[in-house]
Amino acid sequence: MQPTGEEPLGPGSLAIAVLQLALIHHHLPQRRTGLQLVSQKRKDLVSQISALTEATNNLEAVLGRYKRAINDLAAHVEEGESVLEAFDELDGAMLRQRELTETFDEFEAARHQVRLAVFALATAQGASMSELGRRLGISRQLASRLAAEAEDTNA
Repeated sequence: MQPTGEEPLGPGSLAIAVLQLALIHHHLPQRRTGLQLVSQKRKDLVSQISALTEATNNLEAVLGRYKRAINDLAAHVEEGESVLEAFDELDGAMLRQRELTETFDEFEAARHQVRLAVFALATAQGASMSELGRRLGISRQLASRLAAEAEDTNA
């Protein structure tokens, strides 16, 4: 065996080298294969669709209560009651405007997350922004903004 000019690694220096490699590996971003990336984006989209379905169910329930309240308001007003008297009869149902607004906001946020997940998966699958825009009925500019936001979100 010819000398290499380097000191042989002892048990302590080998352990240090292994620890250094482990630390480097831990801090480096893990590379995913294309299939793993698409698979994860598919799971993300399904999860976001599930959240949107829940938000849709919540919105339907709130809209149902709101519809009953406004129909009751109309009935009371039609019977000749003042608006304030009608409000009193509704037992605060018309005061829940905040609930309606918050539920709309939650629905819109869930819908937006689905759009981002759609763009993330579709771009990973090689779809173009123009084609996505056409399929969703949105402009190329909006499609590009959504794709950029999806990329930023997943980065």
